[in-house]
Amino acid sequence: MTQLDFVGVTHGNASYGQLIGGGNVIPVVSGKFGNGYVPAGKYSLDKPQATSEKSMVPPGKKSTHKYRLAAIGKPTKVINGKVHFWDERVGKWREGILIHYDGGTPGTLGCIGYIDPKHEGALKEMLADGGKVNVTYHDSVAAAQAHAKTLSGKDAPASDFANKYGGGGSGAKKKPSGKGKPSKTKKGAQATKGERSVRIGKAGLQAMPRTGKVTGGKVKKGTKKKVFLGKKRLAWARDTDPTTQGPLVVDAQHQVFVG
Repeated sequence: MTQLDFVGVTHGNASYGQLIGGGNVIPVVSGKFGNGYVPAGKYSLDKPQATSEKSMVPPGKKSTHKYRLAAIGKPTKVINGKVHFWDERVGKWREGILIHYDGGTPGTLGCIGYIDPKHEGALKEMLADGGKVNVTYHDSVAAAQAHAKTLSGKDAPASDFANKYGGGGSGAKKKPSGKGKPSKTKKGAQATKGERSVRIGKAGLQAMPRTGKVTGGKVKKGTKKKVFLGKKRLAWARDTDPTTQGPLVVDAQHQVFVG
């Protein structure tokens, strides 16, 4: 049975770092959705289980494998025939925590998701007979990276969590300075009421509210009112929403998912 270590930091409702074992150092993320990241502690790992769940299957494949975690040393309770463990952070009984490929919308419901599909084979080989994983979180990325190095004997690669998931820390790009540039439509019309407190994409463009305007026209459609962002808590237009001057070009670039 292989011993793995998930060493990282928390960021809001998510955590990120490296999964280390068998000579491999694998960037991973946990949480962002649902009850958030997997709690620190020790877990046993089942043998590989085949799955064709779309959100867990790497691009170009029809199926892959997932690995179920079972908490060690935490209070447990059987609910509807399934063993749950108590998560003190959220004050809830939890179950169904897995290691799997993080496909679909970035982030997980608490599982440990590996970011690069190239690690699929290594995980299957390491966990062919099951294993164990220790989950440890540090107060800083530097401390987590130092811990990872002591375990692996080499510099751990910076997780791309900061760029893909909106977190901070090692590997993160600097935030655009200033108030951001206004978004534009494909016809060149400039957004005149972009939200300066929310910047989107590599260019740091101002997010475009559903009630925003463009020179010579206005936004014709936006997200449902249940989605609110920014200081003014406005409903937001997406990069595919039409305006009277053509589609918006807000530079979300498939990095930001809203609604």
